[in-house]
Amino acid sequence: MLREETFSKYPYWATRELLMNALMHRDYETNAPVQFYEYDDRIEVQNPGGLYGKGFWNRNHPKKHPRKAKETDGTTQETTQETDNTTQETTQEIILRIMEEKPEVTQRELAQITGITINGIKYHIKKMTNASIIKHEGPTKSGKWVIKRV
Repeated sequence: MLREETFSKYPYWATRELLMNALMHRDYETNAPVQFYEYDDRIEVQNPGGLYGKGFWNRNHPKKHPRKAKETDGTTQETTQETDNTTQETTQEIILRIMEEKPEVTQRELAQITGITINGIKYHIKKMTNASIIKHEGPTKSGKWVIKRV
């Protein structure tokens, strides 16, 4: 009789915790899968989403992740970020540009166009509204965005 046994070098509870975190913190606005890879020397879990819906930072990315200087044993280590000489639009500038092009745009449409979550869009809209940069005129579902100042 043939029998198959599945075993892992890692404790069941640790593997379960990794998978539960990946499922709980994923971005459910996409249908991309959670990926789980078990190698001889490590476990890799990849999921769509991340902090505030901005995706995850790939630690193997060739550019350095920006960090503040850290102190270790009395010495200071500094990390730098290499940048190219292009101008990068901020999220709020992107939202403002879209609102200029289509004043009746909805928060859901903004989220789809920019690739960030609806909560992220609400955060930026609230911030710009409080700074008197934009305001919404008319009914909630059929109103339009008015840009006061840039």
